Amino acid sequence: MALINAVITNKENTLVTEMPKDYLSIYEELCSIGCRKALERIPLTDNEEDDIRVKLYADSDIGNHLLFLLTESSTLADANTAAFAVQNANEDIKQELEQNLLHDQYTGTAELLRDIKDMTDQTGQVKMSFFCPLDGNIDDSEYGDTTPVGNLYLKSYEWDIRELLEMEQSSPEDEMAQFFNDDDGIKKKLVSAVWTVDEYKERLYGRIDCRFKEELTEDETEVFKDWLLGQCSDGFGEHFEQQPIHTEDGDLFVSFWHSGDNYFLCTEDELDGCIEKSQKPKSEKEKEKTDMNEYERLHRLAGRHRETYPPGTRLELIDMNDPYAPVPSGTRGTVDFVDDMAQIHMKWDNGRTLALNSDEDSFRKLTQEEQAEEQEAQDNGMDESASPVMGM
Repeated sequence: MALINAVITNKENTLVTEMPKDYLSIYEELCSIGCRKALERIPLTDNEEDDIRVKLYADSDIGNHLLFLLTESSTLADANTAAFAVQNANEDIKQELEQNLLHDQYTGTAELLRDIKDMTDQTGQVKMSFFCPLDGNIDDSEYGDTTPVGNLYLKSYEWDIRELLEMEQSSPEDEMAQFFNDDDGIKKKLVSAVWTVDEYKERLYGRIDCRFKEELTEDETEVFKDWLLGQCSDGFGEHFEQQPIHTEDGDLFVSFWHSGDNYFLCTEDELDGCIEKSQKPKSEKEKEKTDMNEYERLHRLAGRHRETYPPGTRLELIDMNDPYAPVPSGTRGTVDFVDDMAQIHMKWDNGRTLALNSDEDSFRKLTQEEQAEEQEAQDNGMDESASPVMGM
């Protein structure tokens, strides 16, 4: 049943459609009238001068009160998302949600979506977290190759990975729990499943936070883990590992799955045991392969650093990851050279010579304006020292 109806006009062509509907289905319908704009770029306006005009109407009280929350700054995507969230709300909260809508308890769609999430979370008081290793690769467009990266490198981009995961799961249409159909009993208990990352014992792991209405049995837990494993390898995980995170080394792609013998997916209680099993000694051949991959990555990074930070480049340190004697943040210095392991050797203005590691340290190049100011200050200092001393 449609909550909202939309009449969309593109020049002389008109489309009448219902919402909520699958995003791609609406986009295909828009293409049929010559409109190839994303739903997020179509405002809910009906002015004669608009290229694309949108009229919304509803046949139900709930739909009409939902329309009150949309404004001219809202988009077609906003309307579809709000309709989807209301129509697919958990049955345990639906009556309260509909009463809130009918009594105009919300000021906008953002408040509506937050309340739906909060009410839904309240129905899932049983929390379980599942963990798995992460796999990372750098796609180097310059060299046309893919290079594996270690966990230390992934940790340095933890917030970027977390931010991308949040963005990929930000809409109600992206809630992964709705795609679980492996077991009716578990489906009735499952409230939500959210992919994120977490640091544990100085390593970064994939973490899947789940909410249930009731505890899972041991057998149900195993069935659910199998579903999560499938999502990590072929479902959500396959989609996520195709989303790039831009780094100075190239595009970073992160996966919640790999085909190695040391892969696992386990509950939080099982994590220590799974980590111990996965850390069995590598064969000499495996160690050699890992060392070669890391050497190749650093060798390429060194080449890029030499282009970006040639000798004489002025840098300012933001933060140095050295637990013993770091160069103070804010210190400026001059690049001396870059070695084959991509270490940027420095001559710091305070006399220190500690090198920079771009995997761990944060720094920036001085702007041309800042360099000009430094030069002017240096010239003024030289002028003052060269001025004749007047005798009495």
